[in-house]
Amino acid sequence: MEKNAKLVFEPTPLWYTAIPPLAPQKLPSITPDQLASLTKKANDLHDADIRAFQSSSSSHSSSSETSFLSKIIQSGTLSDRLSALTLLVQSSPVHNTKALETLKGMAERGKGKGGREESLKALRCIMDWWVGGGAPDRKLKYFRDQPLNHPDATDKILVGWYYEDWLKKYFFSILQILETLSLDPLQY
Repeated sequence: MEKNAKLVFEPTPLWYTAIPPLAPQKLPSITPDQLASLTKKANDLHDADIRAFQSSSSSHSSSSETSFLSKIIQSGTLSDRLSALTLLVQSSPVHNTKALETLKGMAERGKGKGGREESLKALRCIMDWWVGGGAPDRKLKYFRDQPLNHPDATDKILVGWYYEDWLKKYFFSILQILETLSLDPLQY
């Protein structure tokens, strides 16, 4: 567990429950320079947390399990790759944004290698994760709309807000993919 001490945001499937609510306060608005600085700080913290998670998960799980999952993602059947990516996302979505990006890439490639089947199955995996607890039961907020200058905003909270911002933008791109697919004259 020594490696987990380096994690700012503890791995959890329900990432939004790990962000403690802050007491409401009247706060002055932040400047664009402060926003840019806090965004960079949160991005750096998130990237460092992902690296720490990857090194700790490879040391905590057996090396054969890690190599098995990576082998499946690289060369398994479509269903196996989707299952492996979904398992990664479900384990800790904050630390597995790359798996979510891979699923989105599979959904975008609909007209390419995997065809429409790959696209629809990848979208189904994303939506199943989303509905199955991947998202809070409220609207997601952009990073800039959070109380960034709250005195109780810790690094952990910044990482959580940064991920929420990333996820909101991610799902907008998923909606764009769905819109494109809805214009296809062939029925699914």
